[in-house]
Parts: sequence; structure tokens; C-alpha cells
Amino acid sequence: EEQNAFDDRKNGIILNNRNYNIIEESENGLSSGNKKDMDYIYNYIYKDERKEYRNRLIENLGINTSNISDKEYIEIYKKYLIELTSLSEIESDNQYKIGKYTINGEELKKGLIETQNEIIQNNIYTNNEITSYTPKIEAIISKIKDPIHLDQEFLDFANKNNYAIFLI
Repeated sequence: EEQNAFDDRKNGIILNNRNYNIIEESENGLSSGNKKDMDYIYNYIYKDERKEYRNRLIENLGINTSNISDKEYIEIYKKYLIELTSLSEIESDNQYKIGKYTINGEELKKGLIETQNEIIQNNIYTNNEITSYTPKIEAIISKIKDPIHLDQEFLDFANKNNYAIFLI
């Protein structure tokens, strides 16, 4: 029976991470164990099959993938996405140039959400994986519904680090 990585754990963390610190994201684990060095990541990112993720976003923006070059795709990321920490930072009425196409912020958000859902949330595999540099813990989460049942160690950790606790 397949399980998501969080299924058997009571607690987890919520990270705040700038997009430029994300090395890769995958709808399944890389099965790389501890070999996530820069050579491994570089080879993983630049293999042809990695274009699947690039193409998903372009298609979800309603653009034919053959009409956007790799250079134009990189420009989308550099101009509009690299500094984002939240989709709410995208202005719905702003216009975004993607190659010879122009879309509004609402279309960009919709395309990003659809792509995120395909890659991260609607996972049919055993786990998702996001590898990044310097993530910052913002809060902690727990599947325990009643705060009275939280472990003291968990509460002490949250208190010591001034983390909010979200019960899910």
C-alpha cells in the first residue's frame, strides 16, 4: 500500500523558501539517498525529461510549448517568478510577456496553480520531493486535533523558536 511521506508522522514543518533557492521539484522522490550533490542535481535538471515540467507550465498557460524557447522560458522565471514566495504577490491585472504572448496575472496564477497541483498535490506516487537551499522554518503543523494531546517536547520546540502551531 502506497503512503505519502507525511502519512505516518504526527508532526511536520512549514517552510518559507524563495523560488531561487529551489533546486528541483518532483512528483516522486529522486531515490537518490544522500547523493544530492551539485553534479547529481545538474544532471537531473538538464536531462531531456526535465522539460516535462517546463512544458506543463507552458501548456497550463494556454501556450503551445513549441512556441516558447528555453531562453524565453528562463526569462519568465527570472522576470516574474524568482522572487515570489506566494502566488498572492502576482497582480491579477498586470500583463506578463511570455515570448510573443501576453497573459494577465490571473492567467499566470491559474497556470501556476494547475502545474503545482499536477506536480505536487495530486501525487499518485509515494512522495513528492522538493530540494532547496536555505529554507526557513515558519511554523510547525500537527495532525493531532486537540492541542491538549500535543507532546511537551513538541510544544517546547515551538515555544523556544517562536513558531506558530497549526493543527490540521
